[in-house]
Amino acid sequence: KSEAEADIDRFLRELGTDYLDIVLMHCLTSADWSKSKRGIMEALTAAKAAGKIRAHGVSCHDLGAFEVAADEPWVEVVLARINYGGHHMDSPPATIIPIIERMADNGKGVYGMKVIGAGELDDDARNAIHYVLDLPSIEAITIGMISQAEVDENVGWVEEHALTPA
Repeated sequence: KSEAEADIDRFLRELGTDYLDIVLMHCLTSADWSKSKRGIMEALTAAKAAGKIRAHGVSCHDLGAFEVAADEPWVEVVLARINYGGHHMDSPPATIIPIIERMADNGKGVYGMKVIGAGELDDDARNAIHYVLDLPSIEAITIGMISQAEVDENVGWVEEHALTPA
């Protein structure tokens, strides 16, 4: 717990800010995380109460951990691995999407990651981005990019999607 508190204070100093919008426990790989990570959860709750963070949550790399996140009241934000090909996900989209919907129904903000399947869908990135943006329970997406050209291209596809009638 004290290490998590020290990390938050260090992040605030390094970034030169008074608060962090979102802090996640990343890469949870066990369904018992809500018990085994309780000390960190308490530290993040205290940081939120102190105004150091605005929201806390998780990213999961295990289906059981992901399912726990859907119903854990402490979780406010989830970074969910989702893409149409099922690349670098714990289960196919048909299994993951209902869990994402349950998360949203439970009031959690759900952000999509691995939207382009960690590069596996590079040749179809436009459709991969549109696929995830078409999921009503996804609030935002995060995409790794290595060049300004990729940034420009992906932003263009997001803007194109925003202008497309539903």
